[in-house]
Amino acid sequence: MRLANLFATFATFGSLVSTLPTEVASNISKTLRDVIVFPNNTWVENIAVRSNGNLLVTLLNLPEVWEVEPLSGSAELAYSFPNANACLGIAEVGHDIFAVNVGSLSAPGVGAPGSWSVWTLDYNTANPSSNKPTSKNITAIPPAVFLNGLATLPTKPGVVLTGDSFLGQIFAVDIFNGHYNVAIDVPDFKPNATAALQFGVNGIKIHNGHLYFTNSLMSPLLASIPLSTNGTAAGPVKTIAKSAQYPVDSGFQADDFALDAKAEHAWVATNLSNLIVRITIATGKQQIVAGGKSNPVVAGATGAVFGRSWYNRHILYIVTDGRLGDPSSAGVTGGKIVALDTTEF
Repeated sequence: MRLANLFATFATFGSLVSTLPTEVASNISKTLRDVIVFPNNTWVENIAVRSNGNLLVTLLNLPEVWEVEPLSGSAELAYSFPNANACLGIAEVGHDIFAVNVGSLSAPGVGAPGSWSVWTLDYNTANPSSNKPTSKNITAIPPAVFLNGLATLPTKPGVVLTGDSFLGQIFAVDIFNGHYNVAIDVPDFKPNATAALQFGVNGIKIHNGHLYFTNSLMSPLLASIPLSTNGTAAGPVKTIAKSAQYPVDSGFQADDFALDAKAEHAWVATNLSNLIVRITIATGKQQIVAGGKSNPVVAGATGAVFGRSWYNRHILYIVTDGRLGDPSSAGVTGGKIVALDTTEF
């Protein structure tokens, strides 16, 4: 399923966000490089890092996960999921075992209810000759409509939290027994009812007993909520950034994001805003660190992750949609992985 016009209606969303000025880093162009550019009409959606330092990326317009070596940019298909046409969130749930949100889109930007499931890819049991991970369909989640962000719950081994952007809910899924339940359902997760695209909670990350999340087209832009050991809410939502303070011509306030090692900053991919924005957790301060009209290298940024090897822990790896979200802006290219050296910020 090729989604050349995916999210074309985003152009109507510019009025939803603030256009207040924000700080812009002066050294943006010196810190970026392409790791790999996929073929045209490839939407790279999410990213995780293996124990060996290789990058795993999901595709939104194909039910595939690819493995990429970050220094050479060499890539190979890790797995193609059956009976689906899209992959979204991916997170390591055990040593070299990755949970993946898998499902189908029934129309551009519209999830097919009843098609969604959580799978695992296990490299510990990979075939030595091919190094392909073994796959397992953990559970179908029939109520789900659009499973997006995914994060591992550190306090309960084998449990992941997965966010449904359409329902505005977080499911907890046990990869050992396949049990799932609605873990968190709060108003701050819900989509903007007046928006043409019904997207609420998007990226989710867990750090130090808190779930951090973005809401794509609704305030809060970035917030956190304390978690119990089983992944339910243990307190109220705390807003970190109420709304976007970076220039937005059209599209998302925020897509997925990465937290740095001490969760001092969230490094937010802004999709059609074509920017990476660093938000300080303590103050909500927003700083553009990559992208913009004059430097479209991260156009259509959809997610990010930090490296985990000694040589690249300071490198933020960013994935993009190849402008499939807004093909009218500058034409469609291949989705890609971009490396951002954060030592300058």
